[in-house]
Order: sequence, then structure tokens, then C-alpha cells
Amino acid sequence: MGEAAKRILKRLDVVFEEESWHVPLHAAVSGLTARQAAWRPSPGRRCIWEIVNHLSLWKEYASARMAGEPSRPPGWARGIDWQEIPEATEDAWNASVRRLLDAQTQLKAQFSGRTDEEFERPLAGSKMPLYAFESAAAHDAYHCGQICYIRALQGVPAKGSWDQ
Repeated sequence: MGEAAKRILKRLDVVFEEESWHVPLHAAVSGLTARQAAWRPSPGRRCIWEIVNHLSLWKEYASARMAGEPSRPPGWARGIDWQEIPEATEDAWNASVRRLLDAQTQLKAQFSGRTDEEFERPLAGSKMPLYAFESAAAHDAYHCGQICYIRALQGVPAKGSWDQ
């Protein structure tokens, strides 16, 4: 495995699983009820559940692109990204969290074993090189901050080991 793959995998792990100076994304979505995940700070604002589905969608797309799937046409995500939650059941919420965990596993699998040379080559049907996906961890971190803030607004802060 090349150094670029190792670096990206470490970033993904730190943001998603490892406690650093922030709450990891996995901890940020853990322990919530469906009602808490579907709560909106105000009309027109995103809820945690929508953010989780958004993260899953883009992780799945990145994995598919790295696996060789061609680029999707402009606007493909309209209508499937940022969907409202139709029914806030515990089973549906748990399925969304599992989808996020699965998408993370798939994404990491796509980076694993890649050589540094692969990161310089363009993806199938694109001029975009693989290293463009280095921002995946930053995307997670950005939305993790939103999730933690929405939790705090509900009085349900995400806990790190320093809080226990």
C-alpha cells in the first residue's frame, strides 16, 4: 500500500472512529433515538438523519467511482440527496446508521492497497485523479461538527472519553 493510501485511511479513521480533539463521527451518531435524529433546529434546516444519509450517499458514490463506475451526469444527486425523512422509526434510523457504517467500510476498502501511482491517474471517464478523494475525511469532519451542534441544541451532547 502506498503512502497516500495510508495517509487517507488514517484521516478517515481519525474522523470516523478515533477520538482526537473532537468527537468521532461514529460517536456523534451513536446513542440517538429516531426522534432526536429527525429533530430540526428550525424550519428549513437539516436534521441529523438527513446529514447521515447525505454522508452515506457521497461515500457510496466515491467508492463506486474508485471501483471504476463512470461519473454520473450533472444533477444526478438532485432528488436523492437531502431527502426528508418519511417516517421516523427506530428501525429506519438504525438502518441509516448501518448504511453509514457500511459506506465507511466500503470507502476504506477502495483506498486500501492502492499505490501512490494510482492516486495520480484519472478515474474512469474523467480527468479527476484519485487523490481528489482525499477530502472525504474533511467532508465527514464538517458534517460531524453540524451533528454535534444539533445534538447540543437538543441537550444531548455527543460524549467523548474525556466526558466519561
